[in-house]
Amino acid sequence: MEINSDQFNSDILSKLHPSELDSRLVQLEFLINERLPNTMSIDDFRVEMYKVIDELKDIGHDIWSWDYDGIAGGTWGGDYTKPEKMVKLIIEFHWKDRSEVKWKW
Repeated sequence: MEINSDQFNSDILSKLHPSELDSRLVQLEFLINERLPNTMSIDDFRVEMYKVIDELKDIGHDIWSWDYDGIAGGTWGGDYTKPEKMVKLIIEFHWKDRSEVKWKW
């Protein structure tokens, strides 16, 4: 299932009330974890992880790898070299475990 731009677009998320944003982030985390079940091979995990990243970029999230370990996941978030334009969405991808979605205030 693709990530819905009507629900998870960067502009939309940034305008939500904190309680509504928390709910939306839980939905996004659920969707990501559905697409990355802990039964996937590492190769399939990497392919699907990059599909998720590309979809998020397509709907306005300028996310970059922060610490990709090259093996089993990594943290993706805004461009920390440009803090004035940095998006607030942060995703920690974990192979064989649940991925986590956060918002930096």
